[in-house]
Amino acid sequence: MDYTVFYKSKTSNKLILCFIFIFLTLSFFAQQNTNNPFSSNGIGDMDVANHPVYNALGNTLATQMDSITVNFYNPSSYANISKGQPIFSIGLDNTFHISNSGGNKETGSYTQINHFAFGIAFAKIMGASFGLRPFSRSSYQFYESDPLNSSKTMRHLYQGKGNSNLFFGGLAVNALNLKRHKLGVGANLGFLFGSTVNTQTAYIDNGASVHGGVMYSTTYFLRSFYYELGLNYQFLIGQDRIILGATFTPRQNVTATHIYEKAYTKDVDDFDDYAYILSDQVKGSVTLPQTLDIGLQYVLNTRKRNQNAKLNSRLTFTVDYKMNQWTDYRENFTTTTGNSYRNTTAYAVGIEYVPQQLFLDRVTTGYLSKVRYRIGGSISQLPYAVSGTYADRKTITAGFGFPFLIQRSISSVNFSFGYTNQTIPGNASYNEKFFNFSLGVSFAPSINDRWFRKYKID
Repeated sequence: MDYTVFYKSKTSNKLILCFIFIFLTLSFFAQQNTNNPFSSNGIGDMDVANHPVYNALGNTLATQMDSITVNFYNPSSYANISKGQPIFSIGLDNTFHISNSGGNKETGSYTQINHFAFGIAFAKIMGASFGLRPFSRSSYQFYESDPLNSSKTMRHLYQGKGNSNLFFGGLAVNALNLKRHKLGVGANLGFLFGSTVNTQTAYIDNGASVHGGVMYSTTYFLRSFYYELGLNYQFLIGQDRIILGATFTPRQNVTATHIYEKAYTKDVDDFDDYAYILSDQVKGSVTLPQTLDIGLQYVLNTRKRNQNAKLNSRLTFTVDYKMNQWTDYRENFTTTTGNSYRNTTAYAVGIEYVPQQLFLDRVTTGYLSKVRYRIGGSISQLPYAVSGTYADRKTITAGFGFPFLIQRSISSVNFSFGYTNQTIPGNASYNEKFFNFSLGVSFAPSINDRWFRKYKID
């Protein structure tokens, strides 16, 4: 007779609770202040923080099928999670931003939890995951000034705040599960929620200490279901592995509420003095663009000797190509509003090197040989225009994955660093720079603490 034991380690639980407390504390004191003008468009900037592992690899997402990481961007990956070792993952992201436009320099930063996820494999060919991740963000503040005469200047203050998040649950199955070939499919179904507020305040500065003016405010409330699809095919050539991956998100109408307000005030700095003369609330929807992300990964497994032991190293090359149909974007309220966006493409590459991938079985090798070393980069287009011209982004990234060598666990701490340069072709006066740092922790029970263990009783 055999039975299954749902087993958990008390030590692992204490570590998990400790790290959760640290992350939530950091998030509570997190800043949400950035002067990125692109987040002022519609529901905000949808290019928000990713998993720190994939940040370090240039945000190559479609083909990442690692058994010790939850890739919630391709739901077909869940069936590749290590059996009996469910993964709990949480990450924190900080970005510092410098903007130069027409001689005006602005700086800002924001910090947020970039994901919270749990993944588990079961029934030999299946896997599942659920969690929470950011979907869009609006967080900015910048000024524009237009001189009227020698003593008066028209000033415009643009401000935005808020974000939307996606609570998701996903399921994956390896429809083909042979020794040298695997075909996996998966889907995420999530609930999108949150709000963003964009305001514009205009007033005449004549040197007085108090300025009267007018304020316009636009608020978007999102409450809707949202889904994503994933696919991967893996096959072996000798001891090396090739992975083809793809994710697809169809064009979707998400339920939304649009609130437009207009107010006058005698003092733009005193919010209690605002007199609202117009407030219009309309229920409708926002049409989000179709996206397709396809990738290719080559995993090169090699063996070599150092002074003390044989190393089973692994070198992984990944390339990604992503397309976004931003011309599909619509705001469907009293009337349907189009946009001046363009369809965008992005190219990304990532390289990971692990000197000793079998670190659980090779205790004689040094710790640095068990660290995962990552670099990456990407070139992408932005759908939005600045002064009628579209912008491009170039990013370089690097990072490390440090395993927990406690009770032969596959848990790890991951760091990533990124530098992004955002420019407009032919416009030397405009430039934006982003400096990003991400920290993530993945927890899993040790080899001796596997969940759902089976024992036989005679």
